[in-house]
Amino acid sequence: NKLLVASPFADSVRSGSSLTAEKRNQFVASLASNTLIVHASAGGKIEALAIKLLKAEHPLRVLDQDNEELRKRGAMLIGDFSAWSNLAKEPKQC
Repeated sequence: NKLLVASPFADSVRSGSSLTAEKRNQFVASLASNTLIVHASAGGKIEALAIKLLKAEHPLRVLDQDNEELRKRGAMLIGDFSAWSNLAKEPKQC
């Protein structure tokens, strides 16, 4: 078994900030073939990232009780598994 640790940051970055968190989230999403957003505050950074992913046609899932705006923009409900069979093999860049 092997473990790959990947980071978009230089070794000199030792602590987190809102900027590094945003860059980390973008990095992880760019590696993923699909993404689940459990909650995104209206107008928040996670919602902005999710909208960016949807514009790039990146498969995005949300829970049915939250994220109405993302659902209107094309996010799939977590209970809707019909689209999972069509997921891309390669991760999409955001």
